[in-house]
Amino acid sequence: MSLPASNDGFLTCYRCGADVVKGALFCPVCGAPQDKPRATGRPRRSPRWVPAAIVAGAIAAIGAGALLAFVLDDRRDPVATDPSPSASETASLAASQSTAPSESASPTPEPAAVIPNLGIAQVVTDVLNLRSQPDEGASVVAELSTDRRLFIVGEPTESDDMRWYRVATVADANCPDPCDLIGYVSTPVAAEDSALEEVAIDCPNSPMTLEDLGALAPLEALHCYGRNQIVVTGTVASPIGGYEGPFAYSPVWLAHPLALPFLATQQGATLGYRPHPDSDMDAPEGGDVVRVTGHYEDPAATSCRVTVDPAFADEDPVLPNPALVVLTCRATFAWTDYEVTGE
Repeated sequence: MSLPASNDGFLTCYRCGADVVKGALFCPVCGAPQDKPRATGRPRRSPRWVPAAIVAGAIAAIGAGALLAFVLDDRRDPVATDPSPSASETASLAASQSTAPSESASPTPEPAAVIPNLGIAQVVTDVLNLRSQPDEGASVVAELSTDRRLFIVGEPTESDDMRWYRVATVADANCPDPCDLIGYVSTPVAAEDSALEEVAIDCPNSPMTLEDLGALAPLEALHCYGRNQIVVTGTVASPIGGYEGPFAYSPVWLAHPLALPFLATQQGATLGYRPHPDSDMDAPEGGDVVRVTGHYEDPAATSCRVTVDPAFADEDPVLPNPALVVLTCRATFAWTDYEVTGE
C-alpha cells in the first residue's frame, strides 16, 4: 500500500512522527514499517528529541520486564520447576563423574607369587585335581589332598584368572600310593585364593654324606642342585640279585631302575652306580668307602625311553608315562668320578 504524500514531499512516520521520504518502506529513525494505513493530512511535528526518548523508554521497559521476570522466576515453587540441567551443567556433571574415583569399584586383588621351574610346592586346599591337560574339561588323574608336595615342571600359563602348573608328585616317605604322578593343576591367580604355596627345602651343602643326601626325595634333590656338581661320600653295598621285568630301558646306564653296585645307608638310602659314558670308570668294590663326584639333570635324560621287552610282549604291560620317564632320569644321579677313601 502506497503512503499519502505530505505537503512538503515527505511522509510522516505513524509511530514516531519523523519525516520519511516518499517510497521508503521503513522509518529511518524507529524502523517501523511504513505501509500502514493512516489519516491524510500532516499532523503536528514532534520535536527531534522525541524519537530518542521513546527508544530509551522502550529499552528501560524491556529491562524492567526482564528484572520482573527474574524475580518471579526466582520465586517459583522448586517442586514445580523443571529439574532438567542445562547443557553446560550436563557437560560439567559428566566431566566430574568421569574423573572422580568410583566408590563402589573393588580393589584389584594381589596376585600370588609365581612358583618357579624346579620349585617345590604344597597343596593348601582340601582337594586339588591333577589333570591330564591344562584344561578344566580334561580327565582327572588323581585328587591331591592338603599338604601333598609337588615338583614344578616348566613355567606356568594363565587363562581366565587361573594359573596352570605342570607338576609331578614328590615321592617322599609320606607320599600316598600311587606316588609317581605327573599332570597339571590350576590355582587362582589371586593370592588370597591360591591353592598352592611354595615350600622351602633344606638343601645340604656339598660335600655331604649319603645320609645327608638321602634325606631328600629325588625330585627335591633335583630342585636343590639342578646340574651343579656335588660330592657325596658313602659305603658301597654288595650287589644282590638283578632285574627281571617286562620293560626295556634306554639309555640303560641312566634309565634302568636298578644300578649295581650302589651306595647304601642303614636308613635305606641308596645311590646307584651310574657311570657317565665319558667317565671310563671301573666299578667300585663292595665295602669300599668312596667319595663320588657327579650331578643330576644329565643332558641324556631327555632321551630316556621305556619300551616293552619282546620277551614279555604277550603280557601286554602298561607302559609308564613318557614324561614321567624323562623326569625320573633328570632326578637320577650320574657319576663323573670317584675315589676310594677307605674300606
